[in-house]
Amino acid sequence: CLAFVPLPDVKATFRMLSQAWRTENDFKPIMTYFDKTYVHGTPRRGNRAAIAPRYPPKLWNQYNAAITKQHRTNNVSEVWHNRFQIVVGMHHPDVYSAVQEIQK
Repeated sequence: CLAFVPLPDVKATFRMLSQAWRTENDFKPIMTYFDKTYVHGTPRRGNRAAIAPRYPPKLWNQYNAAITKQHRTNNVSEVWHNRFQIVVGMHHPDVYSAVQEIQK
């Protein structure tokens, strides 16, 4: 659900979800993982600097794409690739074969 929350509200919404599920022990490992990997990262400890999340919300948030009705996946490019493979007649055409087909 966080993917469709406005970007500035992702951290606050995650905090709210974490508090709502704080009594559920089954969710603690996944919430910790998601927090470190996707939302807040690893906090600063002593002299060690904070570590940003591996995939910050700016990368995976789809709020604007949903509001503006943009494609949220790469299905359009996948369709083009599949069609091109059919036209070329092979799954991994070399450059020479690809250029020949484009010239046709």
